[in-house]
Amino acid sequence: MILNRPNMIAVFGLLAAVTIPVTVTAQDDAKALVNEFLKAHAEEFKPLKNDKSSVEQKFSGRRYAIQRILYWLKEDPKTADSKRLKEIAEAEARLAELKANADLTSAAGIKDVKATVENANILIEDIDDERTMALKPFKRKLSALERKYEEQEDKLEPIIEGLFREQGIESGSELTRSYASFNYSSGSGSGSFKMKGEDKTACGCGIYLADEKPAKEKLGKLNDKYPICYSSKTQLEIRVGAARVTIYSSNPKYTDKALGETLTNLVDLEKLESLVGN
Repeated sequence: MILNRPNMIAVFGLLAAVTIPVTVTAQDDAKALVNEFLKAHAEEFKPLKNDKSSVEQKFSGRRYAIQRILYWLKEDPKTADSKRLKEIAEAEARLAELKANADLTSAAGIKDVKATVENANILIEDIDDERTMALKPFKRKLSALERKYEEQEDKLEPIIEGLFREQGIESGSELTRSYASFNYSSGSGSGSFKMKGEDKTACGCGIYLADEKPAKEKLGKLNDKYPICYSSKTQLEIRVGAARVTIYSSNPKYTDKALGETLTNLVDLEKLESLVGN
């Protein structure tokens, strides 16, 4: 069938009418998945991780105290007790554990340093065992949450990974994506980029959904739009709505002032903003 001009216009108009709603629906679906993640993160993942961190801090404090005592014993057993007392004065947070292990640096303890060190190492092993047991419930709960949201992760993963461009644009066009990933429980995605013909990674980018690291007003905004959280010669961090986006590079071509432009070339910030922006 040969179409005349009016009929062709009508057909193209119909195709446009069909195509546009599909695109809009896909965007709406992606935003709905992100909103679902943000809700799950705030109500389930984050509280669990906060509780887990509290338990981990308790065990890390105990472990650190004994490690410090071990260091002093190996460095100079005769001054170990004075160093322990000084540490108590300087670090109130570790006071209880240091006092509890006073026998390790006592006169009796340093008579046989080898035996005392062995006892200290056993204490550390016991703490590690206690820590493992104390964290098991959190590990199980996290695994259950990950299974609960496995279907949502499968849907959201390609969307977040797709924010890392397959190939850089403009001045970053010589960079190609070598790796991309997304983890639902942490809400973090990462992308690695290499220069054509090279095996070494030139730039690494990250997207952290539901990240709370604040922007620093004195650092300004990238592209006069995205507030900057951190800036150095090799690293840049910005806020895009509810997300934090990072880039790292040790390649002189992309460091320093080039970091911002390179990040814009490698990560679709506008698309991310449409997903997580207010």
